[in-house]
Formats: sequence, structure tokens, C-alpha cells
Amino acid sequence: MAPGRLDTWSQWQREVLDEALAKLTQRNDVSASFAERARRLAQQFAADLDRAPAALLHADLGDREVFVDPSTGGVTALVDWGAALVGDPLYDLARFVGGGPADDPRPAQLNPVLRERYFARNPQDPAHADRMLLFYRFHICIVEAAWEPAWAPAHTAWADKLTAELS
Repeated sequence: MAPGRLDTWSQWQREVLDEALAKLTQRNDVSASFAERARRLAQQFAADLDRAPAALLHADLGDREVFVDPSTGGVTALVDWGAALVGDPLYDLARFVGGGPADDPRPAQLNPVLRERYFARNPQDPAHADRMLLFYRFHICIVEAAWEPAWAPAHTAWADKLTAELS
């Protein structure tokens, strides 16, 4: 998506999703009915997305963007801010603990600890946060499937499962 200004967080989510779905349908990685279900789900979440707190997001946060001092375990830098935008901080949490190949074992190891520490500092309704994290995971699956063709089968299957859970 070209840099620019969007009026709402849900608008960004939908535009990025639309671009990814267009690429996936063009490559025949997903059916038109899958794409339509995904778009409907994004529309269903629009109000929740737009009520989310606004913060500066990295939006492509992964372990390669976080520099850590090995002697202290403290974060010394976050790099590669080329995708930065304003949106819900839960998106960066979902991206950090779940971006990458579907069979990556690290998210299962990182998620419980990062989640606990995140919510200790940012208390919120657990049911709502869980639902939003699932939606963001769905969104990230679609985007990564479009970005990395080799990941498309596993990521679109994962997104399809999440669509069923979220609908």
C-alpha cells in the first residue's frame, strides 16, 4: 500500500486486507468466496477497530527488528520503522508473537510470557483483547500469505480457521 493518510484504523486494516486478497485470488491461492468471507469479517470488526486506542505502531515487528543487550536482556533498539503507522498496540503484540511461517515454534514459546507482561502494564478486558488478537492474527495471516507465496497454503488455512472462530 502506498504511503498516505487514512482516516481510521479499520480503513487501514481493510485496505491492506483488500490488497493481499487481490494478490491471493490472482495467484489462485484463495477462492472468491474465501476473499468475500475475509472482507465481511473485516467489516464486522470495523467498529471495534475504530474504538481501539491509538498509538505509534511499528506494524512489522519481529525478532529481527528488536535489538537486545545479551548481558542484561534489555531492549536497546527497535529498527526498520518503514511500515510505522498509528493504530491499536495489540496489533504489534500479535505481529511480534505470531508473524512468520505457520510452523514456527517460537510464538508458542513467546506468547504466554509477552502476553502476561503486556497485560500487566496495559490492563483491559481479557475477552475483548483475546478477540482482537485473534482478528489481528487473521489479518496478519492473509497479509503474510500474499507477501510470501510459499507460506500461502498454511497461512490461508490458518486464516480460514480463524474466520470460523471469529464469525
